Amino acid sequence: MRGKEVGETYNIMPTSAISDEGIPDLLLWLVQWTQKTMVERLTCSNEVQCTVLEVQVVEGHGTTIDIVLVNGVLHEGDQIVACGLQSIGQHM
Repeated sequence: MRGKEVGETYNIMPTSAISDEGIPDLLLWLVQWTQKTMVERLTCSNEVQCTVLEVQVVEGHGTTIDIVLVNGVLHEGDQIVACGLQSIGQHM
């Protein structure tokens, strides 16, 4: 969709508050847009903070977690602990 100004573009993302369809994609886009537009104002510290968007089982990969990394850096092999009301008693 084009905006009123020349070269201005609007993104359309199908979402549903009932089925949660598209919500993780919308949040990811908002984070990416914010990082792009505010890159000079963003800061990072060593303490890792993140928000879990979605947990799902992917065939061939096992349980995967989509997150928005708010602060810090995650490296391959780092161990994380994630918990929630729906995951009580389940191991990832």
